[in-house]
Amino acid sequence: KYGGPTQIPPVQGEGQGNGKAPSTWVLVSTIIIQMMYSAGHGVKMLTAISAMAISFVCFAFVDDTDVIHTGPTVDTPGNIIIAQFQDAVNCWEGGLRASGGALVPSKSFWYLIDLSSS
Repeated sequence: KYGGPTQIPPVQGEGQGNGKAPSTWVLVSTIIIQMMYSAGHGVKMLTAISAMAISFVCFAFVDDTDVIHTGPTVDTPGNIIIAQFQDAVNCWEGGLRASGGALVPSKSFWYLIDLSSS
């Protein structure tokens, strides 16, 4: 039997396989993503052809989210971006924790791409 009054500790959240869990995650993650955007995290760039300014914080599909971050200029060194990205991860984790969720370290990875030209 899944859950019920004898479940110790009580089941929290929507639960795996619950039909409304994806739509609930959309509601929760939208608030966290907006919080991240308001805090200045994410990517801000100009499109190549139209030079239109675009910005975004992450790519998300169901319960998998890729949080991304760039430096304010192309000359921002990697060590500065690492510190800024740690702030972004702390912000994302804080939003998850406030919603009753948590990061799973074994499923969490990061990559620094620091290009240079000669």
